[in-house]
Amino acid sequence: MREETLRFESDPKPRELPLWFTATGLLWPSGWLLGFWSLVLHARLATGEWPHRRSGNFFEGTMQAETIDPSALGLHADAVTLSTAGLLPACALVLLCLCVSIFDRRLRQPPWMIAVFFAASAVAWLTIRLDPGGFVDWFAD
Repeated sequence: MREETLRFESDPKPRELPLWFTATGLLWPSGWLLGFWSLVLHARLATGEWPHRRSGNFFEGTMQAETIDPSALGLHADAVTLSTAGLLPACALVLLCLCVSIFDRRLRQPPWMIAVFFAASAVAWLTIRLDPGGFVDWFAD
């Protein structure tokens, strides 16, 4: 093991990443989940029914109209779309930083924040993969 070297007052402090940078990455999946499910609720309140994807046989081309167009929800749908596009790269960057933080003490985060990241990432993956209620398909349409 390498021993920690003593630092003098005159030594410059090592550069650290700002806390908001790493906290944003760690909380990105939680923010995406909150934004996505609030968009589903927003669409429900706007139309009076739960949004659902286009129904019909995709191979025959019989498509029915959607319940509501996500672009009709304005800024809310745009914010969810942009955060969806950044979800995978942000999670990959955070995982890389967590791996590097094993060796570099300056990048370490509180354990509760790491636990929230992993839990929210798992729930976001399950939401996208299992798509309960067909809401991800509705949003993708």
